[in-house]
Order: sequence, then structure tokens, then C-alpha cells
Amino acid sequence: QAEAEFKAPLSRHPNDADGLRGLGFVLYVLKRYREAITALERSLASNPKLPPITERVEIPGVPGLHTIVSDAASTLAWSHYHAGDAAAALKLFREVVARNPDWADSQSGLGWSLVKLGNRAAAEQAFRHSLRVQPGYPDAVVGLQTLGVRAP
Repeated sequence: QAEAEFKAPLSRHPNDADGLRGLGFVLYVLKRYREAITALERSLASNPKLPPITERVEIPGVPGLHTIVSDAASTLAWSHYHAGDAAAALKLFREVVARNPDWADSQSGLGWSLVKLGNRAAAEQAFRHSLRVQPGYPDAVVGLQTLGVRAP
């Protein structure tokens, strides 16, 4: 239903950055990553400066909801990661954390992208940075555990 609610106004205003971002978030949650990529890229092309969103989300393998800050670019990075394109995700996560070094979820995404690309030392640094900005952030804790490293 959420998808339909975003698509209806987009049929009248196809380049509405907010609507495209919302549609991209919905498609991401539905695990339709390739479609999310298209919507999020269009959103960023229409307006790359939309304000960030703070939300509570599920983190795979970790019970409960967790607070994150994200924007269209960080959701686009995660979409590429889950679609299997770790190199594109890495490039985007690097851009996001350069602008927002205090976003734990994006730091963690940077770490996971580096893990997939075989750079374990840099991945550990990214996960540790995530934990510095948001102590106990579960995705970063799981990332360190995956690397066989104890979380602080």
C-alpha cells in the first residue's frame, strides 16, 4: 500500500524528489533493491540536498528496532550492497561518511562493503568508527564479530 501511495502523486509529478525518495525507501524495505536504486538515483538527480531522516529500523540478525539517520544517498548505498554491487556501495558509503562522519549506520555499511571486497583492516576501522559515534550499535558489533574481533 505504501508503494501505491508514493506512485500516485509521482504519476503527476514524476521528478518529485521527496516522492522518489519515499518510493525508494519503500522498495528498499520490500527488498526490491534494483527498483529502489532507480527511484533513489532519480531522487538524488532531482534534489541531492533533501534533509536526512531519523528512523527506527530492523537490523538483520539483531532483535528489536534501532535508531539510524539516513538519506537517499545512504539508502542508495545499502541498495547497491544488497543487490550485490559492493564496489558501488563502497563508493557511495565513502561519499556519505565524508559528509556525515557521525552516521553510525553508514559507517557500518562502509565496513560491510569493505568486508565483501576483502579489505578486513579498513572494515574493522569503519566498524570501530561506527561504535565511537553510536556506542553499542548492533550492526557494527556484528561486523566486528564477523571479522573475529571483539567489540569494545
